[in-house]
Amino acid sequence: MNELMEFDKRTVVVYTDDRQFANRLMTRKRCFKSIPYTQGDKLVGLDLYFPKSERKRLVKMGCEEC
Repeated sequence: MNELMEFDKRTVVVYTDDRQFANRLMTRKRCFKSIPYTQGDKLVGLDLYFPKSERKRLVKMGCEEC
């Protein structure tokens, strides 16, 4: 699941539980913050923060808008 949400006027957040997709997004220069969600020692999801200007690219890459 890949969800795109508006965080504030200048920032969007992508939540994903797909590790391969997260790795692709984290390598983008515009990703400026990531917050992992874990359950025990297992990674269950990530929030990845981008400037709002990246919204269209993220949708094209497979993020669903909420």
